[in-house]
Amino acid sequence: MNNSEDLRDIWSNGQDPVREFGAEALDTKGALSSIERVRRNMKMEFYMLLISLAAGVTILIFYPPEPKTATLTWMILALLLAATLFFAQKVFRFYRKSYGMVFNTRESLIWFMYEVRLLIEMYRSYGITCISGGFFIGLIHGITRHAAMAERDFLAIPVITFTAGIVVNLLVYFVIEFWLYWFYGRYVRRIEKLLEDLGH
Repeated sequence: MNNSEDLRDIWSNGQDPVREFGAEALDTKGALSSIERVRRNMKMEFYMLLISLAAGVTILIFYPPEPKTATLTWMILALLLAATLFFAQKVFRFYRKSYGMVFNTRESLIWFMYEVRLLIEMYRSYGITCISGGFFIGLIHGITRHAAMAERDFLAIPVITFTAGIVVNLLVYFVIEFWLYWFYGRYVRRIEKLLEDLGH
């Protein structure tokens, strides 16, 4: 009988698996190492968000919005800033809370898996928000910066800008999906596999 079967039998009998096996038994399928990798990735994610905010502010200082579209651009940027701050604090709170727990029980693994899945969905929503905001800002500036050409060919610039924006946004979306799988999703699957082996 392997460790997973031993743990499942202990849980079914109402015993404490940690008391019998400790962390080593729970890591037979890589659960604890997967949790640690997710924690590291969350820490990296948090710092990347801070760097992105600093870079965004720097760009705005040196390349402010066009006067004609400043109000609309600033409104979109304010929404993106709010979304970034909201997501950053969610990542930080989850990261801090996860380090205050000991993942040596079935319930703690289920909690962690659920929270990571929630984080993935929030990340996806945040990514879509940023893509949409960036698309509209690019569309606005693409049209206003090429106003002279747009006067000669009314549809040329909007169509070109819109098409380019769609292509870029699709690429960014696929990058986000790959990022989510590589840094979070595959580790969640490992934990989920362990829970299935343990009778979850």
